[in-house]
Amino acid sequence: MTKFIVNSDNIIHNLDKIKNTAGESVVIAVLKANGYGLGLIQLAKLLSTNGVNYFAVTDVNDAIKLRDEGIQGEILQLAPVLSENLMKQAVEKGITLCISSLGALKAFEEVLTKVENTPSIHINIDTGFGRYGFAPHEIEELITCVKNNDKLRITGICSHLTFACEKNEAYIRNQVDIFNQCVKLLNDEGIDGMKHIAASRGAILYPYTRMDAVRIGSAFLGLLAIENHGYKQVAHLTSAVVEVKSFENGARVGYANIPVKNGTKVAVIPCGHYDGFGIIRDSNALGLRSILRKFVNRVLNKDKKFVSIGNVRANIIGNVGLTDIIVDITGKSVEVGATATIACNPLFVNSNIERVFE
Repeated sequence: MTKFIVNSDNIIHNLDKIKNTAGESVVIAVLKANGYGLGLIQLAKLLSTNGVNYFAVTDVNDAIKLRDEGIQGEILQLAPVLSENLMKQAVEKGITLCISSLGALKAFEEVLTKVENTPSIHINIDTGFGRYGFAPHEIEELITCVKNNDKLRITGICSHLTFACEKNEAYIRNQVDIFNQCVKLLNDEGIDGMKHIAASRGAILYPYTRMDAVRIGSAFLGLLAIENHGYKQVAHLTSAVVEVKSFENGARVGYANIPVKNGTKVAVIPCGHYDGFGIIRDSNALGLRSILRKFVNRVLNKDKKFVSIGNVRANIIGNVGLTDIIVDITGKSVEVGATATIACNPLFVNSNIERVFE
């Protein structure tokens, strides 16, 4: 009964804005986490038909699935692949692997002895994120390994900006400087390739991070932890009202046992946390101002959740349940079967729910 509706026109609108922002930089569409919840294959095909021919994922199974579903162009596997069998499958399907450690490089070299094609790799450098990538002091040893194996075909060099301190642009510039220094060391030894360090926020906020390519994910959704910049949100849940009822004085509603006034009229909608509604991602902004803003919004009831039923805004009574919600429709004309439109973060929408691209 519950469906996840994806607005294709809004995705294309966001894509056009990204292309304008990227300029000459190649747009790499990052489709991690089931295409940021929109649907891996559906989103890839939509972007492909609108001029995107470079994709990236973090799960190698997704990379293989994209290729098996007929997605052409470049596919970049961003995260390390531990399974030799999966690495071999990826290589045989022409998927580019991101190598981020000497151990991963050695594992890749072992796979090279078992395949006929000559796959390409990107070198990942840790410039301050602390996750994947060669540390700057490991670059010399990396160069030695590369020069000792003429089968290695490096076509890219990348890193990832951290935005925990995004208010301090000096930290971002420092990461870019470290990256450029490492790239120079590699270039001096004849090692080069497509350079990319910026994801959505970096590409929008800091033009100097737009190198040969930019990796774009959240901007496709219009869900950016920065000023919106004209990007549109692209998806919502829909469900149907399954029951309508009115209460007399003294009645209580929901798990929280919320008292309601005499004559209160409610609608029951089978959509809840299990479907992906009411789940909030923790903010990366942990400053005092952010904490105070959240507190004030809660006190002023600005964070109150609601759904739209036609032109009716219906506030939720009590808490969001696992599988359903109760909304206040007092004084409103709402009948069983009416469609409710429910805002959500696509990342948290249950993968079992049907994705409908419109």
